[in-house]
Amino acid sequence: MGVVQLPCKEDYFVDKDDPDSDFFEHYRRIKLSYSMFRYLWRNFHTSFQPTDLDDIVNDGADEADDSFFDDETVDEQEEHLEDVEQEDEVEMPHWYHKIQGFVDHINAVSKRLCKNPGSVLSIDEMMKRFKGRSNQTHSMAKKPIKEGYKFYAICDSSTGYIFDFFPDGRLATTTIAGSVARLIDCLPRKDELQYVVAMDNYFTTPRVIIETRQKNVGIVGTARNRRGWWAQEYKDIEDQRFNTLYCWHHQDNYLVCRWIDNNVVNMVTTIHTGDETIPRARRKPRQTSTNRNHVRLVWGNDPKVTVDIPGMIDDYNHWMGGVDKADQYISYYRPNLRCRRSWMPIFLHCLDIMRVNGFLVVKSSDKRLDHKSFIISSTKILNDRAAAYESGVTRSKTAVPDPPGPGQKKKRRRMSHTDPQLPLCRFEGNPSDHRHEISSTQKRCIYCSFLLAKAKKEGREDLPKVREPSRCCSYCRVNLCHEHFDVFHSTT
Repeated sequence: MGVVQLPCKEDYFVDKDDPDSDFFEHYRRIKLSYSMFRYLWRNFHTSFQPTDLDDIVNDGADEADDSFFDDETVDEQEEHLEDVEQEDEVEMPHWYHKIQGFVDHINAVSKRLCKNPGSVLSIDEMMKRFKGRSNQTHSMAKKPIKEGYKFYAICDSSTGYIFDFFPDGRLATTTIAGSVARLIDCLPRKDELQYVVAMDNYFTTPRVIIETRQKNVGIVGTARNRRGWWAQEYKDIEDQRFNTLYCWHHQDNYLVCRWIDNNVVNMVTTIHTGDETIPRARRKPRQTSTNRNHVRLVWGNDPKVTVDIPGMIDDYNHWMGGVDKADQYISYYRPNLRCRRSWMPIFLHCLDIMRVNGFLVVKSSDKRLDHKSFIISSTKILNDRAAAYESGVTRSKTAVPDPPGPGQKKKRRRMSHTDPQLPLCRFEGNPSDHRHEISSTQKRCIYCSFLLAKAKKEGREDLPKVREPSRCCSYCRVNLCHEHFDVFHSTT
């Protein structure tokens, strides 16, 4: 449904009685009726099953290298998670328990597939479209998806690989520091400064900066004015010249900067000194820019000018797009299915994350693979497995055979190619329990049928006669003729 966009869901299912079915025939590959799909879609539910972190992380330890997660690392992560939950518990809505087990499984598998995460990550918000009745939805006018569920995610800044995510519970007990700590604690613990996280002004708070420094994680992000960043002398700056940088070293060992661009940009960093500059080609601002009277004088009549911008600004521009790349991959082939249950959009969002992470893992070894080819090839693999399962299961004796069509004769059931066997119930119970009594139906003698099948398998021409007695065994409940009653219970 994500690769081929059709007007409605009914068009994805084959209907031989529809006169216009040939029009979409080359698109549809679903061997399922729409009524059955609708029944499954309405009655689909998930259940939460508590899982142990060690069982999820160490699954398949004999087949793969578990250097990314060892026992000490898992223990340290659990200890840090307990500390964070005691200080800032990230509480979820009451209906989240239906999908929590599946979300935790996706996060654990995502960490296991990517053994060596990049050193630069980004934290940002993700949106899943949902316009149903729920007090957990958010309205964000500046996002491509204006209304829906909001997720917090941490991704690789270069590829967009999603390591961990969880929905925003929109509860008073959930804090920004607790959300950031939960995302950072999912990474493997290291003694040295091995990770740098880029985040926007929503997540950048003084408490987040202090706590991340204690965990040996570097931070670079934009900042808001009303969070107590600035000293008194930096609150009102009169000099608004273009490309002017003001830096202030905080007593908690982080750098607060204010850069005058087309507009004022506030930055907070723990890994920069403020002296780095990088030359970048900049286009001439428009007439509608905020600081156009001072800025456009630098360009004059030239459409582009090389400007030395601060290193922290350039790094932030390159590192902050990890979650946006993941959103971009998800939006390409997202199946927009209408659903009314509050937890169903989160389940569909998990499927999209599985698709994107799987594509990025395969692409790391095959650079020429594109997203569409990956989806088509993975769909073919699933269809082949379903066909193999269908041929092996639906044709078994326990399956219900397909009814014959109009004008068709009922096909005779083929005999099994295995050796004919007699039921083991003939040796059960006491000998007095097996009595030859009158049966309510007249059927073939099971021992005569056994001799006939054995003779056909051996290829003999003189086939034995099969009797149809009206007497059966009181214990085995199979019809037996008088001649074969004792032989049936004594044959080994």
